[in-house]
Amino acid sequence: MEINRFGEGGQFESDLDIVPVKIGEKTYKLLYLYTEEEKEEGLKNVDDMESDEGAIFDYSDDPQEHLSFWMKDTSIALRILFINKDGVVISAHDGQPLSEELITEESEPIYWVIELNQSEQISQGTYTNLTLHNEPDVEPEEDDDFNEEEHPEIKVNKLYIYGSDGEVQGEIESGCRIFSRKSTEVILRKAKKAAVSQLDKDYKALGRYVFNEIKAQDNREPEYVS
Repeated sequence: MEINRFGEGGQFESDLDIVPVKIGEKTYKLLYLYTEEEKEEGLKNVDDMESDEGAIFDYSDDPQEHLSFWMKDTSIALRILFINKDGVVISAHDGQPLSEELITEESEPIYWVIELNQSEQISQGTYTNLTLHNEPDVEPEEDDDFNEEEHPEIKVNKLYIYGSDGEVQGEIESGCRIFSRKSTEVILRKAKKAAVSQLDKDYKALGRYVFNEIKAQDNREPEYVS
């Protein structure tokens, strides 16, 4: 999917994230949509796509019981796939260009939605390589021989968050890294993208971004860093 296929001012012109997803026997290059703003924009500004291109809407961290799509501002005919937690297509629908008819799925929780060219006649029950990547809980190891009271040098101070009334609203232990809302959104986006693609380059991109943010914090004034 070429950047110049997006309309002037389209939000993906400067930050185009593509992930490979296997659907049936074919691998597609999908525009990765994670934030609400990205999902709302969708493929509105795309004039045409190759047969192996499309978009994926990621709801895996907030599965939807009821989800509706429409084609009001989309000018290309689409095949819309609703996908469950096992990566199986729950249902497949044809979306007509500029139609205001709602395309709805509510038979079971929806973890992903994929939009392809309508010519890609993927059907209900088709498997994809999408999976959830949840790490098991690990119980922390305990060291019975260690007594914190004997080591005052490791005691941490606390950062207090004050409200407009001057009262303490919360506490953060010193030594924590505090990222801005914008940086946090980027970190989450890159983490979700890597979880979907399972590509080394996406995990490396996530790591580079986090370390660059930490490096930037190391050079900021103390009052901006916990």
